[in-house]
Amino acid sequence: MFNKKVYRKLIYYPQMGLYRDDCTKRNIYAPGVLEAAVQRLPESVQRERQFRISRAFLHSTGKTILDRKEWTMDDDVEYLDSALASVIRDIEIKRYWDQNGEQPPDDFKLTPEQYQTTLSNMISQMQPAIQPK
Repeated sequence: MFNKKVYRKLIYYPQMGLYRDDCTKRNIYAPGVLEAAVQRLPESVQRERQFRISRAFLHSTGKTILDRKEWTMDDDVEYLDSALASVIRDIEIKRYWDQNGEQPPDDFKLTPEQYQTTLSNMISQMQPAIQPK
């Protein structure tokens, strides 16, 4: 089993000042899910995220990395999970509403299995990427 510290030293994004959630790809989720989750974040978190991504892009194009003191090795923040869960829950509530014609009960919750199933269904419904000619 990999030690977490060893793994973090081998990956590239902390050297660019990025968090794990900054590297979440849009094509992992159904169209619009990641964008909706980012919009639900506080404005300051959105600005910080955009700054980190822009700075990483600048350093990546210049083939440089940040100074060691600016690396995000030990302070990785998983800020996107709750927003993604909220968006997926809203999608499930809408689906429940559409199927049953009524509002779901107040104790309507997704189990981890339902969450994974919903995520798998959303991924399977995605449109394939356009292939370049």
